[in-house]
Amino acid sequence: MDSCRVAAIVILATLELEAGRAGHGLSLVLRVTPLALSSGSLTLQAQTHMLIARCLLGGAPSPYPRRSSLQAAEVHLDKAVGILGGLEEREELKTAFHLSALTANALGDVQKRDRAAEMFCKASVELDRGVGVLNQLCLAPQSALDATAHEP
Repeated sequence: MDSCRVAAIVILATLELEAGRAGHGLSLVLRVTPLALSSGSLTLQAQTHMLIARCLLGGAPSPYPRRSSLQAAEVHLDKAVGILGGLEEREELKTAFHLSALTANALGDVQKRDRAAEMFCKASVELDRGVGVLNQLCLAPQSALDATAHEP
């Protein structure tokens, strides 16, 4: 299956979720998840993780035997945030932080909730100002760039 078909199935799964069929959407996206994550673009990988999380939060049963739907959604949101943080997808990143804060709150993890809420606010401000990761690097002092270059 090529990446175009994978992307089409992800879109179809999104439509299923938005039509109120979270379980069917999750079933569709899980069929293509290995291919999306192994050979898809970073954007497709982030979309896949976000969609799985949204389906789980939308009422789909957890496909993981040792995790509840909320716990599984949290894992996928964390992965999406990790990917989106390196891209200029500020709106998606903002959504991921918002869902992370809500999920952490539902799980009773106040520290994680507060951290995600803070990052949501920061992403919102950056989106409003049009400041992305590349702009931050351009504005960073040389000493900060040198310090991060030497980190393992």
